[in-house]
Amino acid sequence: MEKLKDYGVVREVRGLGTLLGVELEEDPVKHKPFPAGRMLGDALKKTARANGVILRISPDWFAVSPPLISTDAEIEELCNRVEKSLADAIEINK
Repeated sequence: MEKLKDYGVVREVRGLGTLLGVELEEDPVKHKPFPAGRMLGDALKKTARANGVILRISPDWFAVSPPLISTDAEIEELCNRVEKSLADAIEINK
């Protein structure tokens, strides 16, 4: 999930093990949140569902919590789908 910071909208990835929370901001360097009506989490709800990912999503953060019995391949697939969902959400949120 750390590579999601490359998209310029992730302030912080935190958690323990595979349970992770990702904080979203319009400008993570200046700690500038997204304006009301353009919250990235709202767009992410649509794109995650379209990409077959179930996430716990708030307007300015999301959480990832795969089953503890997930294989490395399943975790990689989850990460790829989350990354695609975030990229898609950024695109429709412009």
